[in-house]
Amino acid sequence: MRCVNPLPPYYANNFSMHGLWPAAADGRTLQSTRRPRRIPDDVFERIESKMNRWWANINSRHASRSFWEHEWSKHGVTGNWGEDGAQNYFLDGIRSRQNIDLLFILRSGGIRFNTYYTKRDIVGAIRKWLPVQNIYISCSGRPGGFYYLHEIFICLDHNLNYISCPLDSNPRRCFGDFFQIPST
Repeated sequence: MRCVNPLPPYYANNFSMHGLWPAAADGRTLQSTRRPRRIPDDVFERIESKMNRWWANINSRHASRSFWEHEWSKHGVTGNWGEDGAQNYFLDGIRSRQNIDLLFILRSGGIRFNTYYTKRDIVGAIRKWLPVQNIYISCSGRPGGFYYLHEIFICLDHNLNYISCPLDSNPRRCFGDFFQIPST
């Protein structure tokens, strides 16, 4: 994965949010068969500054709106966000991101940038702050090379309360014994 360079200031040494993905009890992301309605422009006009702060597209120089529209059409339509579906989906995503500061949590657990850790180290630091047992972590890198922390998946219930992610036979591709959290 390549991020835009330079990153938006807030994300230079922080975590971004990829998405809010409704899932089945076994952890599989739900897929929608219905066609999403177009997101009204006024939805973005009302919340775009918050979206840019809390849910920015760091993978592309393209407008964030296309990224958000993708997230809504792939994941948002699978949930039940009521009549103002898209706006409620995005506001729930913003609230969930505002409620967790992964950088603070990891630093409090002794995790630092550019140092190697095990998956157990990362999960242990998060468990000190969140009352959950299972968290998904994915890494990127090459076999025989260096691995980097790519994503941390934290599961929420319908009320945005933290819950343990379902046990999963796929360890989210963290195959190396050690990996690091790179800084920019």
